[in-house]
Amino acid sequence: MPQVDIEEVTGAGDQNVADLEQIVAATPEEEPQGEQGATEAPKPEEVAPDAMEQAKSKARALVGVLQTGFKALDRRIDYPKEIYQQAETRLAPAIAKHNISEMPVANRLEEIDAVSFLGNSPGSRSRMWSACAAATRPNGRRRRRAARNRSIRGWPVATNPDPSLPNRNTIYLARSGQGKSQAVKQNPEIPKKGARVLVFDPNYDHKAIRYHTRRAFAHAVLKAVRSGRGFRIAYSPAFQDEEEHEFFCKIVWAVLDGRHITYVIDEELTGSGTRSGAAAPEHMRLCNQGRKFGLRYHAVAQKPEETSKTVLNACEVAVIGSVLGDTSIKIGKRYGIPAPAIADCQPLQFWRFDPANHREPEQFQLKYQKN
Repeated sequence: MPQVDIEEVTGAGDQNVADLEQIVAATPEEEPQGEQGATEAPKPEEVAPDAMEQAKSKARALVGVLQTGFKALDRRIDYPKEIYQQAETRLAPAIAKHNISEMPVANRLEEIDAVSFLGNSPGSRSRMWSACAAATRPNGRRRRRAARNRSIRGWPVATNPDPSLPNRNTIYLARSGQGKSQAVKQNPEIPKKGARVLVFDPNYDHKAIRYHTRRAFAHAVLKAVRSGRGFRIAYSPAFQDEEEHEFFCKIVWAVLDGRHITYVIDEELTGSGTRSGAAAPEHMRLCNQGRKFGLRYHAVAQKPEETSKTVLNACEVAVIGSVLGDTSIKIGKRYGIPAPAIADCQPLQFWRFDPANHREPEQFQLKYQKN
């Protein structure tokens, strides 16, 4: 399987994979409120031409050093030629006036004022302030954030697309207590052993090797994929929300390989967000493009009206349990099942909509099984 250094993922070329280096979305940057305008630097005293040329060289070098420092914190910071020209006209006179050689420019108020133009480059001011804020956070918080965002070397990406693979994605819809998780566990299409299975399982419904932190889960999946053997790994975050679910979808997308079927069980889908229209970006990509990379997606939801249309449209197969009210009418129209028949379903009793194998929906009854 091709391997990619995630720390250089921006150069991945045609490979369709998100930048896993940014596991947590960046906080929107805000431009800090500062003083209006900057006071012009005082006119320099008369200096020798050679001294002024040296001062200009030092000014340009200083701006280059500052850019390098800020760029290490935010690679989008890039000063245009105009900034270096302003360094010669505004900063160089201050350097020449005080005959500064070893002393840092920032030790003097005049020089601080003279370099104020560095924040006038479009977009640079807010990025500089954000970079400074990130660099001066308390150590504990910075370490936690760095650990959360730290890249993972050798992470594989979705590879070997096979458009001929069939769509066997399945949606399980029923109200609470009707046995949706039992329907997933007893689905004969999900092998019990030897398969690649990833589970988003906030409520511990499935038997699997379980991890609660992002990094532990990511490393476990990476190790399992490299082994070449089957695995069954669950991610059970402390708090279920859209952000944690998007992280899970990123990991799933990164390990998909069209040569191997990967089964994904996505429990309590409506608890991971209530987007009834388009799904969140990573989730949408998984649903829309995962099939040709060997994805077999099994989504479980209590509330069809809060389930994303992206998920409903991506799932060729539907397992429908008891749903009440107007929802049963809408679901019935979508899958060709009478609304009363849906509402009257008993626990562990379901309708199966599978047009590829059956022309009409079929009803079946399960028996409860322990893990």
